[in-house]
Amino acid sequence: MTVYESMPEDVELLRVKQHLLSISGFESKVAAAIRHAIDEVISGRYTGRFSIDQIDKTEKTYIGTKVQHMIQHHLNLPYGKKLDTVIAGIDVDIKFTIGKNWTIPLEAVDELCLLVSAQDEKSTFQVGLIRTTSNVLNMGKNRDGKRTINQSGRKKINWLIEEGALPRNVLLSIPSEKIEKIFANKSGQDRINELFRLCPEIVFNSAAIESVASQKDSSKRVRDARRALEKEGIMIYSGYDNEQITLHGLNPIKKEEFISIYSLTKMT
Repeated sequence: MTVYESMPEDVELLRVKQHLLSISGFESKVAAAIRHAIDEVISGRYTGRFSIDQIDKTEKTYIGTKVQHMIQHHLNLPYGKKLDTVIAGIDVDIKFTIGKNWTIPLEAVDELCLLVSAQDEKSTFQVGLIRTTSNVLNMGKNRDGKRTINQSGRKKINWLIEEGALPRNVLLSIPSEKIEKIFANKSGQDRINELFRLCPEIVFNSAAIESVASQKDSSKRVRDARRALEKEGIMIYSGYDNEQITLHGLNPIKKEEFISIYSLTKMT
């Protein structure tokens, strides 16, 4: 995490920064908030989608609203009357982007903005603070009168987290030919079976399982896959089976995660 020196006269910015960085587990809480927001908008359990590229423009815009609410929830920040929230007694707007810039509405000009961005394909995110005075904004406006941060303004962003680790969207790392083969199956159970068959030793969380199955009950799909694939010498474990997982020379996983491994007898 890299923190740059802010403008010394902006006492409010310093107070907000100090408050945020004093929150226990600040970075991990923001990471969880972003992951939660993206996964909810993609809504894999209902749509079978797993990538931001698969959602439409309106949904991409809604991710920003969802991130705002999730950050406030995870950091226990109150809702503001003038702007999104109040931090250390100061009004702050929360702006999120999956692109390279943020759009600042008229009501947030000259105010403090908490800037959040994420790159799901790289599993990274950033958080910074800026006072959105006119000199840090581009002159051009969109149809809603919103302006973006100019090149000079980007240099004035006070980074709280410059390259945070976003919980991994593991389905984005699977080769496209395997993804196509998995999703070519019509039934959710067959897709889950193929996922564990084609992707051994990859850790999947419940969100990934639900996206592939297009069903909510990921645990049942995994249980059924475990019975089916055991006949092929493929074992499926959860974090409750870490003792078995470590026998294969792999790292322990979380209780709510799953991994498929070719059995030791099959390997020999």
